[in-house]
This record gives sequence, C-alpha cells and structure tokens, in this order.
Amino acid sequence: MNEKFDIVCIGGGLSSLLFLNYLKNIYPEKKIIILEKNKNTRADQTLCAWVGSEIPNIEAMHAIKPKKEWKKIKIESTTDQFILNIEPYRYVAYESKTLLATLIKKLGKNIKYQSNFDVKKVTRGDLFQTISKDGNIIQSEFVIDSRPLVNKISFKNKENLFQAFIGEEIKVNNDLFDENEVTLMNFKENNEAIEFTYILPFTKREALIETTFFTRKVNWQSIRKSHGITMKKYGRYKKLRSEKAILPMGIICNIMNEGILKIGTSSGMIRPSTGYSMQRVIHWIKSLEKQSAGEFKTQDYFYKSPTILDWMDKIFLRACYYDPKIGPKLFLSFFKTGNIGSVIRFMSDQPSLGDIFRIIWAFPKWPMIKIFFSNHADR
Repeated sequence: MNEKFDIVCIGGGLSSLLFLNYLKNIYPEKKIIILEKNKNTRADQTLCAWVGSEIPNIEAMHAIKPKKEWKKIKIESTTDQFILNIEPYRYVAYESKTLLATLIKKLGKNIKYQSNFDVKKVTRGDLFQTISKDGNIIQSEFVIDSRPLVNKISFKNKENLFQAFIGEEIKVNNDLFDENEVTLMNFKENNEAIEFTYILPFTKREALIETTFFTRKVNWQSIRKSHGITMKKYGRYKKLRSEKAILPMGIICNIMNEGILKIGTSSGMIRPSTGYSMQRVIHWIKSLEKQSAGEFKTQDYFYKSPTILDWMDKIFLRACYYDPKIGPKLFLSFFKTGNIGSVIRFMSDQPSLGDIFRIIWAFPKWPMIKIFFSNHADR
C-alpha cells in the first residue's frame, strides 16, 4: 500500500469518529483515511456518560441508543453509604462495539477505513508519510493523531496520577444485582492508592464489575489481586468479556504542530479528575459548529481544556497525590453534600458559575486548604 490522501487519521476510536462525522459535512471533497491498528472494532470498552437536557450527548447527535441507563447511583465506603436519585439526569452506558460500528457506518463512502494498520512512525517532507510496522506508507497533507501514547504524555503539573482498572462483565445464576442502581464508587481501604469497585448492573443477573485504582505508579499485580478478592463473592459465574486500561490523570500539555492535530487522550480530552471522555469530546465537537468553514487548518481545531476546570482538578489531584486516604472523603463529600445537578454538570464539563461555587462549598475546607498551601517533598 502506498497511497495519497488529504487527511490521514491515526486511530478509529470515539474522538476520531465523532470528529470525522463532523468534518465530512464541512469538507465533503477531502479524501480522508482512518488507520486503525486493530483488526476488528473494539468490544473491550464500556463508554459511560451523564445525560441531561442541557448536556450535549451522543444520542441526540447521532441517534445512538445506550445499552443501559440508570436514574440512581450508590456511593459507599467502609464507614458510609448513600443512594442518590439523579433525575432528571441519567447515567448511561454504551457498548463500544455497537457505538463505534454505528459511527463508522455513518461516515459513508467518502472516508476510507483501514483496519490492521499499526503505525510505526510519522515523518514529514513535502508531505506527511505515515508508515506502518510492516512497511506500508500513506502520504497526506494533514495528520489527525488520536493515539493515546500514555507513556509519552507531557503533564503541566507534577502531581499527576493514573487511573488503572480491570473489569469483567459476568453472568450469575441468581437475581443478584439491582438493575436500577449503579454503584459508582465502593471505596476500599488502601494507603497507597484510591481504590474502589465500580458496578454497572445491566440485568438482575448480568453486570460489569470493575476494580479501579487512582495511583502514582500502576502495579497490575496488586490490582489483579484486589480484583480477584472482589470477584470471589460472586461465586461461580460466566465471564462474558473483560476490560483493562490505563488513563492519565493530569493536566496535559497539548502542543500545536502545523499540519498535525492531536485529539483524544494525548490532547487532554479525558477529564483529569474522573477519566470521563465522551462528554468532553462531544462538547468540543459542538463548539466547532460555531466556526465558519474555510480552508482546512489543523490549528482551527486545536483542543484546549477549560481553565477553571483544570485549576479545580489540579487541586484535587494534588490532594490525592500526597494523601490517597483523603480521596474517598473528597468524593463522598462531593456527592453527599453537593447539589446533584451541579455535581453532574461539573463532571460533564458544563458547570455554571453557580455550580462551581456550590462544588467548592461542598468539599471539606481545611484538608483542601492544607494540601493546597503545603510544600511536599516527593515520597
């Protein structure tokens, strides 16, 4: 393969497919190709988001129905537990295979989708050359790069963490799960990381059980051990599929390069304090609709995360970086004493000024002030 296109898009994930579904209408004459390293559409992800009338969502944009939605969430720890009715909002889950396949289909025939193309490097002469590990070359005038490249991400702040998780979607023999209620966080005792179990019950007998660590350094052995202990309580079950990933938790330096547009994880399209990405990507796409169409320039689509949210996330990450035990207290306080509408809009990158003040007021003041103004030596 040695072809030439106007635009090469590396990676066929959510951010790429949403962006190209927008771009195809603005520049229908552009010759575009998506290069995806996997042979098949990914089925090892569950994509979740908060939905409400004032929060842009993928269902409204592309008529894609979620796999399941919930109107109640549960937060618990070793000392506390509460259930919140989040109406008129919803917490929704999308199956990645169905979602991505639908978005690929909506691209139409003008955008080529090439699977099993594992990019080795991108070079630049008169044109960009995207070169695969088996020697195939695609030339283009522009490159859209959505590769996560977690190990190569540059952070603005020193106090960054990583969200690492292992999950299994299982089927049990008895009516074990409350299908109307998501366990958003069930915190465990851990002095070195913020650890919690996340449960999405799809039916009374089927659920995704996920063990998540917010940690300085990912230790898969420790995560697997903790996950194994959690799964033992479900007895004998059938594993339907599994998930595993690492997400950056930090303010990312997104650098503008002429001709190359970074999107997705490495551009900061994952919320540092939570790991949510879908709504941040959708909000970015919606903001582009206000722009007037002209000559295609990558700098016109450069992503910059909201300054006020970066500042708040930085304080939260600093607190959790130096004292992981404070993490559960912050989240419990956040959900228990905060206005639930403000909390959801804040987590969805859609807070009003009033929401931000209510969020700040909900956090325990003295621990946050102490962490913010203290000088810590790295442990």
